[in-house]
Order: sequence, then structure tokens, then C-alpha cells
Amino acid sequence: MGQTPQDPGELHASPHPPPRSSGPAATSHGPAGSGGPPEPADPTDPARPTDDPERPTDDPAGPARPTDDPAQPARPARPADMAGATGTAAVVLAAAAIGTVAVLLAASFGALIFSGPLTSHLGQGIALVLFSIAVVSGISALASSYPGTIAGAQDNTALVVAVMAGSIAASAAPGLSADALFATVVAAIAVGSVLTALVFLTAGYLRVGELIRYVPYPVLGGFLAGTGWLLVIGAFEVLTEAVPVTSPGALLGGTVWSRWAPALAVAVVVLVALRRSHNILIVPGALVGAIATFYAVLASSGVSVTQAQETGWLLGPFPPAVWQPLSPSLLVLADWGLVAGQAGSLATLVLIATMSLLLNTSGVEIVTGSDLDIDRELRTAGLASLVSGAGGGVVGYTWASVTGLAHRLGAARRATGLLVAGISATVLLVGIDVVAFVPVPVVGGLLMFLGLSFLADWLVDGWHTLPRSDYVVVVLIVAAIAAVGLLPGVVFGIALAVVMFVVRYSRTEVVKHVLEGSSYRSNVDRHPEERDLLARAGDRTFILELQGFMFFGTASSVLRLAEQRTRRDPPLAFLVLDFRRVSGIDSSATFSIVKLRRLMTAHGAELVLTGVPDGVVAQLRRGGLAVGADDGPRAFQDLDRGVEWCEDRLVADEDDGPQLEPSCTAADVLGVDEARLAPFLQRRSLPAGEVLIDQGGPPGGLIIVEAGRVTAAVSDDQGAQVRLRSMRAGTIIGELSYFLRRPATAQVVTDTPVEVADLPADSLAQIERDDPELAASIHRKLITMLGERLIATDRLARMLMD
Repeated sequence: MGQTPQDPGELHASPHPPPRSSGPAATSHGPAGSGGPPEPADPTDPARPTDDPERPTDDPAGPARPTDDPAQPARPARPADMAGATGTAAVVLAAAAIGTVAVLLAASFGALIFSGPLTSHLGQGIALVLFSIAVVSGISALASSYPGTIAGAQDNTALVVAVMAGSIAASAAPGLSADALFATVVAAIAVGSVLTALVFLTAGYLRVGELIRYVPYPVLGGFLAGTGWLLVIGAFEVLTEAVPVTSPGALLGGTVWSRWAPALAVAVVVLVALRRSHNILIVPGALVGAIATFYAVLASSGVSVTQAQETGWLLGPFPPAVWQPLSPSLLVLADWGLVAGQAGSLATLVLIATMSLLLNTSGVEIVTGSDLDIDRELRTAGLASLVSGAGGGVVGYTWASVTGLAHRLGAARRATGLLVAGISATVLLVGIDVVAFVPVPVVGGLLMFLGLSFLADWLVDGWHTLPRSDYVVVVLIVAAIAAVGLLPGVVFGIALAVVMFVVRYSRTEVVKHVLEGSSYRSNVDRHPEERDLLARAGDRTFILELQGFMFFGTASSVLRLAEQRTRRDPPLAFLVLDFRRVSGIDSSATFSIVKLRRLMTAHGAELVLTGVPDGVVAQLRRGGLAVGADDGPRAFQDLDRGVEWCEDRLVADEDDGPQLEPSCTAADVLGVDEARLAPFLQRRSLPAGEVLIDQGGPPGGLIIVEAGRVTAAVSDDQGAQVRLRSMRAGTIIGELSYFLRRPATAQVVTDTPVEVADLPADSLAQIERDDPELAASIHRKLITMLGERLIATDRLARMLMD
């Protein structure tokens, strides 16, 4: 019993969801402990549990989801053959099986920690671990956000505690008594548990547990599969008395094979059976059948129970397990200098426990299809470990694989965890000889089953369900965990996932649209001669609409496109970079944009930036690009205004460009005779800032801008004004509201002093009655204007969809 089975508490989850249940006979595909998020149940089901504190916590409907969001799926559906009247039986049977395993784990962890010079206190050590399991399981069952949580001492933290105990024993003075050595080890265990509990509680109350959501899914898969590997290896070591699995000859030689072969048979039978059915009787039936078979073989071979115990085929006999709580006399007896010397081991204990708790909690969500409150789980584990540490016990938190097993057995209730706590407490009080007659191959077989289920879920089923790159990550993490350990393997997996993310994200094009000024125009209505000029010279403006986060893997594509454009005709005049969809940039991207500015200067072009977020502006300025300054690139609040500025420069720089007419008449704009139109017009002179049309105002007639400039804008969800179009002399406004007879969709405000001519709706109606020819000319002009705008909009839409 000096070797510990590997972590039974790590999560057992699968990378794929089970098929939709279609009736009472339908079951989920995969082994017990397998299957991704199950099919959600009807959220209107009155039996569906909630987090209402007034509702019984052991609701037979199954585990509650800690969310009231109606968009979230309801609790995961329980397999049909576990519902109804079997609920109580499921809880009792699952608690009995899990409680037995918990007692066996306490014996194993105790033997691991209290070995060598501490062997004389092995019984007390086992009792301390049993006390921890009883406390942690009971508190977790009552306070966890998932009602089916099963919790207890963990193998990975037990290993750290064992190393710490061995170091204390090795560093102790030769004259230190066995009782003082035991007191020192218990004091160190208590300090480690309390420190870890304080970290759990602090993290939970600061609500930082959600950071685990950022761990990539294949990393979780690799962690779970690696845990499965460690479980299998630990089972072999317990069964063969530490014969390494890497030595096939030793495993097959002599009588060693007879130690692990029966356990492997039990594991395979349970695994195959539970991949075909989730019937609640499979696991306890297999355990009872294996025990009965063992004793039948024992009787037929003429070997007595005493002989079986002496040869290590049975778990017992155990030394007396008397719990000695952390008392003042024990604290006085401890050598606190030796405890202080374990600072490194204590820090390692806190780190491994925190990481494992977060991973286990995230894993429980996968296997049960529930949304757990991670911060609540941290607080629950903190309280449980604090009470355990106060009694000299070890750290404890969710046994994720066992929690998943209880879920699949239809026993995901708080009563299950409370019964497990009760079994541990009972054994602590009456003595652990009650499990002394359990065959070691049965325990090893159960551990092997848990490990093989993990491996089957992720390495076998994952081949068919995961993307190949994610599957490779899972395999490499398993290899790393097998080679260097659980925590380094997870760290390796996270690093690998980051590298793969960078590679994948680098393939995502940071340039959303590539446009030119001849096709993308600002929202400014211009004189026909200006429009003709921009149609000829607009290609001298090159526009790149950017998106996402710009970093070293994506910024180079912007530089490449700009370099390619400088080698084409006509010569480039303006490079416009639109940052509206950019979330941020790194220093490499900043350097690329600085380099881009130098490239534009070398080719006689100008860099224009639009829609730049404040954080990006700050980053560019730190990189040496004086955005908005006289010696820096031009910057505008949006792409529309940036393109407008480029258009104005192109028009102004054109030697033979048109001279803007300071004004025009409504008759010129409509293309009709002034004398026939004048009686129907109402002319006004307005200052800058005057509202011509209110958004949502009643429909009216036409307004012709004869001089000056106006802007149409709408208010967005935040109340900010978004420019739709700026219009100069020669523009008609209000035509859509007039034709559709609907309230105005935008607000029109004068930018400069303007001269306008109003053609009211009633005047238009009179023209239609009295002068049909004039009315036809006006309508023809309006249709032409609307058609030109539609063609321009359609051309831009087609270009943006390419």
C-alpha cells in the first residue's frame, strides 16, 4: 500500500456529445464517464432543478444550472434508464461504491505520506486523510454550485505532501522523537492546507476563477487524457508493487502478471459495458461480481483469507486508525524550523492545488453539461480545506472523474456527497478494518477503468471528433505528462496552444476590404464636374479597411499590399488605413506602420489614418508616429471624412479642375424654366448650425440647396451623430420623405450659411394639376438623381462582398 493510485478526482470528459435521446431506450454513446455535454432538457419542465435555496438540494430531477439566463440550455438530460423510481437506489449504490473507493484512497494516501520513519504513525495518518475526505466531501456537497459534486483528498497534492514529509524526516535531527517528527509533519500539512484554503477563498471572493475559461479546449482534453494515463500507471504500480510499466518483461515475468491481469479484465469489462449502456447496476454489479469471483477462485485453490492477506491480495489488515486532531500540545511538540524550511514545497502545493481545482471544475462542466460558478467552487473548496487544515487534514476539492461517474449513474444529488462523507466518518470512528477484505485487483481494476475511459474518450473517440491540429495537441500533452508530470505537461500544452493560435490567427486576413477612391466615395454630393474628375483620378487613393488584432503575424500583409500598390499606375497619392474594426496592435505592428509611413513619403504619397481607437493612437505615438501632429500622419474620426479630405485634395491639386460655382438656382438644378418654377418656390437664407429637417419630422416637400453646404446625419444607439451625406449647392433633399410620405429618417443641418429654395408638397401637387409638363421634368430629375445614387451604392456593395 506504499504506492498511491493516480488522481481519481480529475475530470472525466469526452470531446463529443452523445446522440439525441429519442425515447426510453435511448442511451448516450460512449463509456461511463464519457460523452460531452448531453442533450439539454426542456427548460419548461417543472421537474427541472433551479438554484432556488428554498428548493430541496437533492432534487431527483438532477443537477441544477447556476444561471437564470433563458438563453442557456437547461440541465443535461439524465439517461432514461436512471430516472424515476431508481433515483434513491442510484444514490445509495453510487455512494456505497464511491465511499468504498474514498476509504481505499485514504489508506493509500496515508501510506504514501506516512512511510519510512513515519510508519509507526501510519494509522493516525490514514485517519487524518479520512477526516479530510469526510469534511471536504460534506462541505462540498452542501455548498457547491453543482449538486452532484463529490470531493476529497487529491493524489497530486498528496504526492507534494509526501515529498514534504520525506524532506522533513530527512532533515530532522537524529535525536528527534517519532512523536515530535509526526507532530512536525502534521503541522506542515495543516499550514499547507490553510495557506491553500486562503488562496482559494481570496480568488473566489475576487472573482478571478473565470480566467480558466481562457484555457483552450484541447489543453483541457490533454489534461484529462494525461490524467487517465497517470491513473492507469498508478493502478499498475499499486498492483505490482511499483514494477514499472515501461518494463514489459518484468510485467509479464514470474507471477507479476497475475497481479495486474485480473484488474485489467475488470476494467475492460466495465469499460465495454458502460460504452453500451448507462445502467446504474453495471458498476456496482461488476464490483460485486469481481469480489465474488475472487473469493470463489480463492476457495477452489485452497488459499485461506489469512494467507491472501499475508501475500498482499487483500487490502487489510490495517494498523489502528486513530484520529489525533491538531491540538495545542501537538503544535508545541512540532519543530517549526523544519516547517519553515518547506516554503518551496508549500508554494508548490498551493500552485498545483489551484490549477487542478480550476481544471477539474471546468472539466465537470464538460462531462455534466452544466455551467458551474467557478468562483463559488473556489470559495467552497477554500472553506472545506480551511476546516480540514484546522484539524490537521490535507487539502481537498472536487473529484471530477468521480463526480462525472455519479452523474452518469443518475446520482448527481447533494445526498450522494453527504453519504460519501458519512461513510468516511463512520469508518474513521469504527476503524478501517471494514474494508480490509476487499481484493486489491478489484480496487486496481476500478482505477484502471477510470483511466482507460479518459484515454478512450480523447485518444480514440477524439480521433473522429476533434480537428487534427487539436488532436495532435491532446496527444502531445499526454506524452508530456507521461514524461515530466501533470503540471509541466499542462504548462507545455498551454504554450503549444498559444503557438498554434498565433499560427492560425496569422492566416486570418487583417485586411477586410481593399478599395480605391474611384469606387469608394465619401458621403458628399459633389458637382458633376467634380464627380467626373474623381472618377478619373480617384484610383490615386488606396484604402485598406483593417480588422482584428494587428500583431507580428498579420501586420506584414498590410505592408505588402501597400508596396504592391506603389508599383502600379497611376501614382499613389493617398494611402488610407481604416482602424474602425481594429481591437489593438502590438509593437511589431506599430513598427510596420511606422515603416509604412516612410514608404509613402519615399513615393510622394501621404498616409491617412481613420477611426483609430484611443489605445491604438497611444501605442502608435509610443512607437514614434505622431498621429494628428503637424509632422505626423493625418487622422480623421471615420473613413468617410478621411476619404472626403483626400477627394478635396485631389480636386484642389488638379490643374485643370473645375472651379466650384458659388451658387446655382433651383431651376438649374431641376433643369426647368425659371419663370415657370419661380411662383412655387419659397427662398430662405439660413446661418450655419440651423436644422433644416428634424429626424422623425413629418413629410414635406423638396428643398433645393442653391448655395452653401448641409449634412444629413442620424443618431446611433449611443446618441452619437453618424454622417450619412454632406451636400453642396445643387443638391435636392427631402425627396424620399416626399415620395414615401413617411417621417424623415435623418436630421439635416447647415454646415455653412446657406441659400435654399423650398418647393412645398402642396405646390408640387398644384404643379402636377396645372403644369403636367413641368411636373414631369421635376420627377424625371428626381428619378435620375435617385438612380445615380442607387447605382453607386450597388457598385460599392458588390465590391465589399467580394
